[in-house]
Amino acid sequence: MEQMVQHLLENGLTAVPKRFIQPPEKRVSQTPRKVDEGLQLPLVDLSGMEDDQGRRHVVSEISRACTEWGFVQVLNHGVSEELLQATMDYAWRFFALPADEKEEYRVGKIVGSGHGYGRLFENDERVIADWNDGLAVPSYNRIVDKLPKLIRPPGFQEVVDEYGRALQQLHRKILGLLSEAVGQPSEFFYSKIGGDKAIGDTSFKFYPPCPEPELVLGLSAHEDGGSVLTFVQQSEVPGLEVLKDGEWVVVQPVPHAIVVNVGDILQMISNGRFRSVQHRVFPTQAPAGRLSIATFNKPTPDTIVQPAPELCSKTQPPLYRPVKFLDCQIEFFARKNLGPGFIKRYEMNSTDIIP
Repeated sequence: MEQMVQHLLENGLTAVPKRFIQPPEKRVSQTPRKVDEGLQLPLVDLSGMEDDQGRRHVVSEISRACTEWGFVQVLNHGVSEELLQATMDYAWRFFALPADEKEEYRVGKIVGSGHGYGRLFENDERVIADWNDGLAVPSYNRIVDKLPKLIRPPGFQEVVDEYGRALQQLHRKILGLLSEAVGQPSEFFYSKIGGDKAIGDTSFKFYPPCPEPELVLGLSAHEDGGSVLTFVQQSEVPGLEVLKDGEWVVVQPVPHAIVVNVGDILQMISNGRFRSVQHRVFPTQAPAGRLSIATFNKPTPDTIVQPAPELCSKTQPPLYRPVKFLDCQIEFFARKNLGPGFIKRYEMNSTDIIP
């Protein structure tokens, strides 16, 4: 069972265990980083859509960001500031619980589920551990897989459910804008993933301060292999970085904003129009640590993920092979693959064997 970072620190840890030490070439100090304050992730205000001209502008800006960056921050997105704050507050309270209470929610105690407290992909000793503790919960349209009891502290589960419903609506809204960007009706992408039957999961990540931050990563570089769009709410401490033109760019937290990033599934359906890009989290030395909340919006399990025929032509042939989403997820988790490049095995010219 993986070692939880908070527990290690509570027991007086002063040096990073070997399991968490990254190879030199992956450490923050050894990889190119963009420190130019003038280069910032695009920020789009969704309130400017009252008229046709304003909506066209928002569509253009969202499309440009998802094409050039694979990421965008959005404001006035429809999720209330009160709900954003309540969800963040409950997450802080969960990670402040005693270790034995958090252990009740361990991943693996829930049959047939990747939900619970812990870090996925670390049951193989060859996998380098990331410097974080996590809690993964179902967000919406999960009938089975429910946690065995309400998450403590009391009220957390109800807030998570409300948060999930709000982000499901935001998912539909953002996909609508991207659909219009490719010249299709607003329900185009949403219908390709199962519409209102699509599912969502939320991952709470706590990044405690690290005694040797130069040796670790908060979260290793990866793309979101199982997601259509991912929504991230950050605390005020920065940590998220996006790979842009070979350099890592810090995503500065903006109050009440939600970070949106393209997942592999949307890259496949859009036939490469919108990009799923690498991102990571660098370790923090902030005394209180850092918290982020990521909601992964996914197709229904039986969805056949493939380039939309409407976006393909003789001059723009399909770039990816069809794959059932459930099969894609089974393969993703079986390979314990959070690293970059998973989508490449579904490229039409790939020699990798597809199960």
